[in-house]
Amino acid sequence: MVWILHSSSDKDRLPWHRVINVKGQISLPHGYGYELQRALLEEEGVIFDNNDTVDMKRYGWRPAEGRAGKRNVKR
Repeated sequence: MVWILHSSSDKDRLPWHRVINVKGQISLPHGYGYELQRALLEEEGVIFDNNDTVDMKRYGWRPAEGRAGKRNVKR
């Protein structure tokens, strides 16, 4: 997923660098975007631990309350 976003980022101005895997790690391999993605995240204040992992409780996306898994449907 991040590779698709990365390849479209210039054209569509997508924040591809904010996509990390469920383990809190960058999925791109070293030498193929990893270093750039990490630098961009660090510029935004994201902190990596000694295992190159970010704290998902701190930095993970949380949908707005009341929206998670529910759709507002008028009947």
